[in-house]
Amino acid sequence: MGANADIPSLNLLERLDLALAARAVTSVPDVAGLTEGQRLPSPPTTAAKHWVSGILGLRGLLVHPDDVERITGSEKFEEANEHQKYLLIRGMCAVHSRLEDLVGKGITPDGWSIVELFEKFTSGVARFRNNTLRRDMPWDSILYVNYPQCDDLKDCLDSFHLANSFTDIKVRFQNLHPVRQAFRVMWHFGRLAPFPDFNLSMSWVAMNLYLISTGYPAITPQGEDRELIHRLMTGPVPVRITPFEARLLGQCE
Repeated sequence: MGANADIPSLNLLERLDLALAARAVTSVPDVAGLTEGQRLPSPPTTAAKHWVSGILGLRGLLVHPDDVERITGSEKFEEANEHQKYLLIRGMCAVHSRLEDLVGKGITPDGWSIVELFEKFTSGVARFRNNTLRRDMPWDSILYVNYPQCDDLKDCLDSFHLANSFTDIKVRFQNLHPVRQAFRVMWHFGRLAPFPDFNLSMSWVAMNLYLISTGYPAITPQGEDRELIHRLMTGPVPVRITPFEARLLGQCE
């Protein structure tokens, strides 16, 4: 038995850290791990196309990854100027690019940085103009979730930052692995739901921004994640989300 005999006894996150360490000297990550000075290619990479379509899929929008390239690759694509879905695709591509800039500046997510990303995402859609923070319960509200009142949203966003452990229990949050911290960032922002719509999508963006800022890959949503996230939001803050940990490991091995 060699030195690798102990590898099977490692948990998913320990294996993930080993895989990332091995990759660090030989490759540059795709969407995640972006460093200052890197720029996303145009048209979008395969990873970017799947990320954008997956994020929009969390709200039930059916967007094929090839649609992302088709719509963003042609300024003359007429429907892109008329159809809300196409405007949202363009907006989420802009969010994807903006994540790079934020990480390059060493910025971790906070309430107002996610607000900025939401504004970038929805800037082309008329119903969101001058309608960034919700004035009522969110349009995408989930049954049995108690959301903050609208008058409290600005204070909630002010307190949603790393120094405050994103409103989590500080000792508990600080003792968690960064990947599991990112899961809690997503959960707390999803329960805050400051926007009229697309709160789960933006919660996933917040999770990915935290993952990337701590050196981990972004997670691309898959079809089954929408139902999973809805279930998570109705329960207690998750300690772990095993399918996501396994997915991260699969991306790095």
